[in-house]
Amino acid sequence: MIMNGFQCYTKRVQHLLPMEVACAQEFGYNLGVKLIRGAYMMEERRLAAEKSYESPVFDTIEETHKCYDDNL
Repeated sequence: MIMNGFQCYTKRVQHLLPMEVACAQEFGYNLGVKLIRGAYMMEERRLAAEKSYESPVFDTIEETHKCYDDNL
């Protein structure tokens, strides 16, 4: 069994989680998933601004809710 937390406030998780599920099915292991709606959003945004890269966090709470719900 492999367990992981997936930060649903980040844009990449909407593509990452389906790939993780597919890998688990292909290689025959159980995947434990903890969906996280939001935890380090402000820190992620601050770091992106400081380092001049695009924020990895959704711009609205509605986008975060959609990502969480879709992955659920």
